[in-house]
Amino acid sequence: DGGAVCFNHNNNNWIDTINGIYENNEALNGRGGAVYFSDKIQIDYIESTYTSNKAKFGGAIAILGSLGGNIGGLTKFINNEANDSGGAVYMQTFISGHTLFADYTSNSATNLGGAIYVVDAANGGITFNGRYEGNNAGAGSGVVDFSDATAAHLVFKGDYIANNPKTTNRAEISTIKQNID
Repeated sequence: DGGAVCFNHNNNNWIDTINGIYENNEALNGRGGAVYFSDKIQIDYIESTYTSNKAKFGGAIAILGSLGGNIGGLTKFINNEANDSGGAVYMQTFISGHTLFADYTSNSATNLGGAIYVVDAANGGITFNGRYEGNNAGAGSGVVDFSDATAAHLVFKGDYIANNPKTTNRAEISTIKQNID
């Protein structure tokens, strides 16, 4: 897991990254082509660029069991690939809120969530405010797919969504069992 960086079993640590550049990293059979986070970590990734990273889940970033944080500022996800779900970002079993304010361009997943895939977000909220263009997924939504996030609160503010091709009849944002504003 984590083609470039792996933060595993961190127990309540806080990680800030500003102006990071992550290019051509791979975790082909794992999670997070560039960066993998797990277990009680607070994250802030600001003004970073993720280009041409590859993984099974989360072409650029995989976040599991996080305490919350931000991916934003001038952060860009460009041409990342997941050979399953979450072309740019894969989020699973997070505990509290996240803000995803970034540009997602030409990311792809063979299964679900061309840009972002969220699964099992039982107690958290996610605020989306980004630009989504040219992302695609083989079986799901080109932009964001959610699954089993029954108690999650999802907020979309000021998003720009365009030219995300669909290969199925699912919408650009597809949800199963969520609360959405």
